[in-house]
Amino acid sequence: MTKSTKRFTENSNAVSDVIGELLMTAIAFIAFGTIAVFVLSFQGTTMPHVDIDGWVDVNDDTVHLRHSGGNSVDTSYIRILLNLNGTRKELSPDDVYIILGSSTWGLGDTIVINTSQLWSITISEDDYVHETIVHTGHNIVMVSGVLLGEVIEMTATPTPTPSGETFTPTSVYDTSGGDATVGQVGTDGDSLYTNYQVPKQSTYVETVYQQFNFTPGLTSSPTRVLVRINHTEANANADNIKIMVWEQDVSVWHDETIPKITMWTLDEVDVSSYIDTQNDINNLKVRYLAHTNAANKNSNIEYVAVYVE
Repeated sequence: MTKSTKRFTENSNAVSDVIGELLMTAIAFIAFGTIAVFVLSFQGTTMPHVDIDGWVDVNDDTVHLRHSGGNSVDTSYIRILLNLNGTRKELSPDDVYIILGSSTWGLGDTIVINTSQLWSITISEDDYVHETIVHTGHNIVMVSGVLLGEVIEMTATPTPTPSGETFTPTSVYDTSGGDATVGQVGTDGDSLYTNYQVPKQSTYVETVYQQFNFTPGLTSSPTRVLVRINHTEANANADNIKIMVWEQDVSVWHDETIPKITMWTLDEVDVSSYIDTQNDINNLKVRYLAHTNAANKNSNIEYVAVYVE
């Protein structure tokens, strides 16, 4: 008995060493796993895949968009564009939240848009209704299709990652007496926006504008250039609106008319036909102008960007 006990005592150090190594390995593994989860959790949200059923009920002038499968989507990233017989209407993320009554659009949830209540637009069986749902966080079209008054299943797949880049202004300048900063127009959907004092005139006043300057620093000529501007002219505060785009190579401003709208609308203008050199894109300037016959009116711009391929 004494001999056996002594042998156990003599070998106990080796057992302690083995257990210690195992414990250290386990601790290191757990620590690495915790760090990995912590780091990977900040890599951004997964690009959404959503199955959507869409239909129109002509009896009560409603457009229905039902989440029928896939990922749940935060409504703060959902922007809905409708074409109702050629009349373009838009629902901002805030509008979607109010209609749905939830901050998340998940399985079985239906966004019901009453066009007669919102815009005094009725829908008949022969009308054209087209919808587009945009995920502003990933800047992708989740689904787009024509709704013909009956249930149409539309499976949305994420669009491929664009090959181009999006640039926001590096400086902003206002001559209208309003308020404009880089921070107000750098992010879409953040509820920050400029204040443009619309001149009371029957035509545009070329010296009254908000100007957005871009310096992307590209090393080659672009093949495609799109100017994007999210704006609103609430309560019909402007009679006409345009943007002016500066072409550096020939020192010319190009006029591009955009529609006036009483809801937040992200308009896109293709300027590739003349912004087509490295010099043009690296010295790009965009001006916003409007005019009205009424006094003390203003319009707002939430986001300005240029997409370049």
